[in-house]
Amino acid sequence: MRRRKKNVLRYLGASGLLLGICAWLQTGIIVAAEPKKTDTLKESMAIDGEVEHLVNCEDASSWEGMVKVNTEIKRSGQFSFELYGKYRTEIISLRMIPVDMQKTYLLSAYFRSLDGQLPASAFFGLRMYDENKNPITLQNVCVFDNTETTLASDAAKGSKELRITGNKNWLNVTHAAIAFNVKSNFCDLPNYDLSPQIGKVINDGATCRVVLKGALVKTYPRGTSVRLHTPEREPFYWVASGWMPTEWEKFSTTMSGEAQSGIPSDKFWPGTKYVRVFVRFANYDKIPQEGARLLVDDITFICGDKNIIEQQALSAIFCNPKILQEQNKQWRFQTDTKDEGLSAGWMNTDFIDEGWPLIDTDHWWQDQGYPEYHGVAWYRKTISPVMIEIGQKYFIYFGAVDGDASVFVNGRKIGEHNLLPDGGGGWFSPFYFDITDYLVIGRSNAIAVRVKKDAYKSGIYKGVKIIGADRVIGEKQS
Repeated sequence: MRRRKKNVLRYLGASGLLLGICAWLQTGIIVAAEPKKTDTLKESMAIDGEVEHLVNCEDASSWEGMVKVNTEIKRSGQFSFELYGKYRTEIISLRMIPVDMQKTYLLSAYFRSLDGQLPASAFFGLRMYDENKNPITLQNVCVFDNTETTLASDAAKGSKELRITGNKNWLNVTHAAIAFNVKSNFCDLPNYDLSPQIGKVINDGATCRVVLKGALVKTYPRGTSVRLHTPEREPFYWVASGWMPTEWEKFSTTMSGEAQSGIPSDKFWPGTKYVRVFVRFANYDKIPQEGARLLVDDITFICGDKNIIEQQALSAIFCNPKILQEQNKQWRFQTDTKDEGLSAGWMNTDFIDEGWPLIDTDHWWQDQGYPEYHGVAWYRKTISPVMIEIGQKYFIYFGAVDGDASVFVNGRKIGEHNLLPDGGGGWFSPFYFDITDYLVIGRSNAIAVRVKKDAYKSGIYKGVKIIGADRVIGEKQS
């Protein structure tokens, strides 16, 4: 990613609200007015049973940005939001929403391109803020693993060079920044004490000379602890990312707890106390053509008990869903460097995998002992018997797989879920397969998943569930 100039947004304000409503009713355009301070906005949020609804997508005045409301094409309600223009037009919720790490949150929305001949791209996610309402971006929390070291000499304000005690993980790194005064337990995160981007790192033996693209704004003494971070200033944006389909499609993520470090998609970043929901028209590397339009509807951000939120998410897909098993831990895992697993029968029930290491499916494999591995890898697990009920259907549900996935039950291939050709989507989306006819009644069943990814993070990283349900919503009853 490259640094981008900050987009200047136009805002709804109290003085322009009446005009905005009139324009919306007459032409569908939200009119901009004076900026409104988000931390002074008072908004009553509805509570539905034990679930609290934190945004209102039916109230245009609770959002800001340059956007049109489309009363003709919508999924539900009175209108959908229509985003367009030059990169990067954004709509964002006005309210600074406090988050409670003891609760679980569901963020979701439906997206589509207005015209299939003019596809629209999008980013959808959260802007996170610390207790002082300072924005937390990638560079503040996204660390490079195993890069902690110290300054080998004083680094003066205004200097574009510094020296560190040698660390091989710094060599050949250019797309990074230096975080200062770091802690090994990551309690310094979010870290705002950052250098300009690194230009190059030169190995001088016991030390490394680091050349920066800009000057230091502070002086740091010898011995200061340092670590590499990404230089990017982006928010959490990958609930939806890439080109959007021509029919309504739901994008969602469930989040709970605070990450110790890094940028997981199912936890809030370190130090998060407030959030705002945003949608951005256009991606940095997927710029729509002039005339493209992005439609967004049913934006939802709710919080509550973990079980209730999970049930809410599943109830949008299945009729009367029940979580029968959660299979997130202790899968057998094996890299397949020669891509021989298919021919060797690694999916078969009689294949012996006892020598394979164990791994979990709620984190990428790079975070579990395979930091440099890219390519093909396999997951295997024997699940306990499922109690079969007459008339019930059974599904295997993946929170997300970062890579092309082929899924097998008892040696039989049940389906594939592949990333989009340009890598723009699929890696963050849940998916499922009907396994009713593949399960063996009264016996343990073998699940195998082949994942292929040639770069970046890889693997099953949002867990696996066995779901019982009457049917998929929208599916015709037999």
